[in-house]
Amino acid sequence: MSTAERPIQLKSCFEFIRDDDASSTVWSIRLTGTRVGIAFVLSEYLEGATADEIALRFSTLSLEQTSATITYYLAKRKFVDDYLRRTWHRMDEAARQQDKRPSPFVVALRERIQSARLRADSVA
Repeated sequence: MSTAERPIQLKSCFEFIRDDDASSTVWSIRLTGTRVGIAFVLSEYLEGATADEIALRFSTLSLEQTSATITYYLAKRKFVDDYLRRTWHRMDEAARQQDKRPSPFVVALRERIQSARLRADSVA
């Protein structure tokens, strides 16, 4: 069997990053060779995007990578759904914490935006 005919081993398409604790829970799943997590790809897919559309939206990913992500999701739906729920919960919590305690940069940026809006309103 030539290399071109050899089936893709889905697990080799992903990097599984685990917690350090004894449970060894998967903390992050990224596409191998990238910093793109499958949660971002699958968010697009679950909103109706095709593998082609996702590959166009993520310039660092190939069609093969987006297709492999969707295939992995369909093959391991319960595991991936649980992973996505945990990931999206963690992302929501991080956003809430950032809103409560924004960095000095974010505070300064918000002040600049507010000043610009006030200037635009006074001109109009």
